[in-house]
Amino acid sequence: MRRRRRIAKPRVTPRLRRVASDDKGGHDMTHRTRRQFESLSQAAERTGLSTRTLRRRIASGDLTAYRNGPRVIRLDPDGVDWLMIRNS
Repeated sequence: MRRRRRIAKPRVTPRLRRVASDDKGGHDMTHRTRRQFESLSQAAERTGLSTRTLRRRIASGDLTAYRNGPRVIRLDPDGVDWLMIRNS
């Protein structure tokens, strides 16, 4: 029987981005931005890869996927883009 590979869970806190402020003190302000994820089919359509190829990359550890519930898998678009650049 084949064992299922564990998929990384998303972080609880959103990523922080430093944005320059317009105040005269010259201090940077930290704003919280919500990370955007895409489904396997969205990533496949955007990149021209098949969903099966993306699943193989997840299984091999080349691509990080996030599971939300028992069936929903989401990908970080930056991770998919990095995979495309690295393999070209």
